[in-house]
Amino acid sequence: MRNTTIYSSSLWRADSYLSDTGYKPSLESFPLSPLSGSSLVTLASIGKINDSSRPEHGRLMQTPLFQTEMNDSDDLRKSIDPRFHMLLKRTQISAHSIEPTVANLSNIQQPSQAWVNNENESQVSKIKSKPASRVYLVSKTGQQICSTRCRSIAIATFIFLICVLLIVLPLGIVYGLASSSDFSTSIISTMITTTTTTTTNTTTTTTTTTTTTTTPPATAWIPSNYGTPCSSTCINVTTVTPSTLIASWTFEMNTNDVSGQGHNGIIANGAAFSTGYVGQALLLDSSLAQYIFVPYIDLTLKSFTVEMWIYSFTLSSLDLSLFGECETRSIDQCLHYIIRNYKVYMGFYGDDLVGVTNLTAGRWYHIAYVYDFVNNVQSIYLNGLLEASRVPISSYMGQNGSAAFGITGETGANYYNGLLDQIRITNRVKISCEILNDASLITHYPFDGSVVDIGPNKITARTTVQGNSGISWVMGKVNQAINFNASNSYFQSCGFWALGQNQPYSIALWINPSSLGGTLFHLSTDATGSGAWCLPMIGFSSNGSIVGQTWNGNTFVVIAPIPPINAWTHIVQTWSSTNGLHLYINGGLYGSINVPVFAAAGASMCVLLGNSGLGINCQTGQILMGPYSGAIDEFYVYNRELLASEVCPLAHP
Repeated sequence: MRNTTIYSSSLWRADSYLSDTGYKPSLESFPLSPLSGSSLVTLASIGKINDSSRPEHGRLMQTPLFQTEMNDSDDLRKSIDPRFHMLLKRTQISAHSIEPTVANLSNIQQPSQAWVNNENESQVSKIKSKPASRVYLVSKTGQQICSTRCRSIAIATFIFLICVLLIVLPLGIVYGLASSSDFSTSIISTMITTTTTTTTNTTTTTTTTTTTTTTPPATAWIPSNYGTPCSSTCINVTTVTPSTLIASWTFEMNTNDVSGQGHNGIIANGAAFSTGYVGQALLLDSSLAQYIFVPYIDLTLKSFTVEMWIYSFTLSSLDLSLFGECETRSIDQCLHYIIRNYKVYMGFYGDDLVGVTNLTAGRWYHIAYVYDFVNNVQSIYLNGLLEASRVPISSYMGQNGSAAFGITGETGANYYNGLLDQIRITNRVKISCEILNDASLITHYPFDGSVVDIGPNKITARTTVQGNSGISWVMGKVNQAINFNASNSYFQSCGFWALGQNQPYSIALWINPSSLGGTLFHLSTDATGSGAWCLPMIGFSSNGSIVGQTWNGNTFVVIAPIPPINAWTHIVQTWSSTNGLHLYINGGLYGSINVPVFAAAGASMCVLLGNSGLGINCQTGQILMGPYSGAIDEFYVYNRELLASEVCPLAHP
């Protein structure tokens, strides 16, 4: 049996277009193989587009229509489509090949017909194309069949469906398991690039967005290890209560002892105040011999811890005085805490401890000097971590003398040139976890019926709550929570120097939304929520998903699931130059994105909860700025990147 193919231009995939425009393709007929006896005949269409205005110009279209076995005397009538009919009359064909000829279709007006005559050179003599949108392949009996090309398409389609099943079926199983256990994973990482070019009269803003294609689930996301006991960390260690303090100075435009013990400082030579690590700080100019005098503090024959934040304008190999209480320049009777040769130094006079890290001018450091009288151990902590320790020759023996900041009675000591902030003296040995929290926990608002900061820095004085008619206290995740239910209500606290620097940070809070929308955590240089630098860092997207984002000249975003309404969800956002932006939901890491730089304002910042304030000219990223409706509880800010093991206890209070 031989194969014979008759080619016709009667069908083309864009026939409807051709019908509308009057487009007439040319026809190319191809040789027919010699036939004898029974033959397998295939009717096909082939057309070459001649319209140069069409993008498909010059594309060769060949589509098999049907295929069937025929005898020499058979007449074949096949209904290809209700709108298309073709009559193929089969007669005797000569035994030699037929050369291709071209038929002009422009003058053919009758319904589509094609036949091969019995002349020595057979050709398609008449063809009229009536548009059809589909091609049906039919057999002699009128049943639909498939040509060789169609079978290839069917096989390819079958393989494609199998592949889809192999992919979709496991995902369906996982989704089913996820639905039954409230667990699913979905991460979207987005980078928003905004470039603004300003001329005299024109401002052009271009925004480029790159987003992955995962859609977050509209159910609570619970990490797989939720409920597993958290490993032991320093996060939940309670800070020291005021009753254990000997003295505390916050330098909020004064030198008063806020512990209530009466150790108020006296300014010498015009010492001033400036922006501090938290709020304000004491500003000392060494060229003016400025310092603060404090009445005698009894540290004799007892343990004590002295902590402070320092910001040095200049450093050198000379001794720079921080704090001292010197009875006499004799061994173990002249307490002096200084910076010697760029390193932190703890001296009893002739019986001293020196640190190992070289300090750098122009940045804040937390220093803790600890003396354990019972075990006779000196220790120095830098930024919450143990720097050095030793056993001195003898205990500290000083019994009188005045205390001072910025100068000591030690021989050769120089006045300090820089800022001092948050100085605290405690009459016991602070453990390492307490010191780490003092050095890294900027603020902690439990919102237990008030806006009191119970963290080490006590920044309540800089806290504002607006929209009192829209603020209420409700049952919280732990005790009580603050609730926002008006468009003008928000919580604000200013004086966060650490959040204005290219330094690690962590933000944690519980939310219980009554609706999905608005800003949860907003950072700005101005108390209005606007200013030279402003960004909503945690909030909701337009579809109600939780969004965490940061800024390095572009907005880098991690989008988490849509949280449930009227239920508690825990959120932690962390950033460091090493690990980039991380977003934790309910104690589990949900997503992250590499962001090596936090392009902060380089200034002290204001924090708003539940709103973005005016939010003028802020970078918005993926957060739909506006008022938040719902409750917030247990709000923390750290100046370091929390580890996953440290996030766990915050999500399991």
